[in-house]
Amino acid sequence: MADNLQQFGPTGFQDLAGALAIAAFGPGVQVMGQGRDGGRDLYFRGPLAWQSVPDFEGEVWDGYTVMQVKHKAALAVRSEDNASWLWSQLRRELNDWSLAADRSEVPDYLLVITNVPLTPTPGTGGHDRVLGNIRKYIAELDDDSRDIDSSARDAREARRNRLRRIKKFRIWDERQATALLSVYAHVRRAFPALLTAADIFAALSNMTDTISIGDLEPALRTHARTTLTGDGFVYFDEAGGSDGSGYPIHEVAIDLPSMNGHGEVSTVVRYVLNRSEHMLKPRLSLVPKPRHLIVTGAPGNGKTTVARFLVQAFRAAMLEGGSELSDEQRTTISGYREALSRMGCAMPRNRRWPMRIDLAEYAEEGGLGAKPFS
Repeated sequence: MADNLQQFGPTGFQDLAGALAIAAFGPGVQVMGQGRDGGRDLYFRGPLAWQSVPDFEGEVWDGYTVMQVKHKAALAVRSEDNASWLWSQLRRELNDWSLAADRSEVPDYLLVITNVPLTPTPGTGGHDRVLGNIRKYIAELDDDSRDIDSSARDAREARRNRLRRIKKFRIWDERQATALLSVYAHVRRAFPALLTAADIFAALSNMTDTISIGDLEPALRTHARTTLTGDGFVYFDEAGGSDGSGYPIHEVAIDLPSMNGHGEVSTVVRYVLNRSEHMLKPRLSLVPKPRHLIVTGAPGNGKTTVARFLVQAFRAAMLEGGSELSDEQRTTISGYREALSRMGCAMPRNRRWPMRIDLAEYAEEGGLGAKPFS
């Protein structure tokens, strides 16, 4: 079954593009990450060999290669609209590269990696149309009919000469990326967004020989459904309230302001969810260490509530769209989607199985004095 690249948000898809590029071309690929990067999501300097890449075996790009990642949040129904969107993105990039003030170095080669599927029809399909538009855009800079004076002519020729430095263009669209995931299976396995629930249960069952996947999967699904509603309340008597009433966490939780270890101001939920969109497997991760997060703050600041909210949000994302959900569970899942939307976040896309350990309860149960597993 083909992998669904629409499971990725922009952050996760950029990580996937980087991992595929490194798998195809080696560790010389430099990953720039999020932020202002001068049009370089990824780049490579030197001979870039395509020997292991389908359709381009034996070709070598020798020079400065830039790889741009273009993620479309929601695909259009018409394939023509998806191709038009991609071309609009690339036209903006070409314009920026044509102006020396915006980007000082023009690449020798350009590879575009996108989650948009481009139709393969020769000449008229999305793939050929986008590449044709790139060539046409550069060729039109030969047109001097709109030069009103010598300054306009010089500016146009300077833009044309800069873009002529780009020798070749390639596009990895959704179909090509999916094919590469088949070639580089280790990359696919590293990304939670590409894992099915069956993949996760199979991996969990491999951790122990005392329970089969047939017994483990229904038990974990039942646990997730039960805790989604059973653990989804906050009690204000914990913070000085008196009536002991429980309120759904998704109705009362707020995103707390925070400052990360680099001195950057953010909010806790947004920061954690953004980080969770990255692929964090140690051998393939493109995210700087450390992998773990610690949230600190004064008592009563809401750390526990935020932790419980995050766990429930991941449970809701895992169960959303599943079968055997009660009306209450479906309503709860919708509540978390709405709560995250209020915070300016989306539901988690990467499939992660959340666990929350209350250290006080753990200690009361004697967990701190228990012998380690052998």
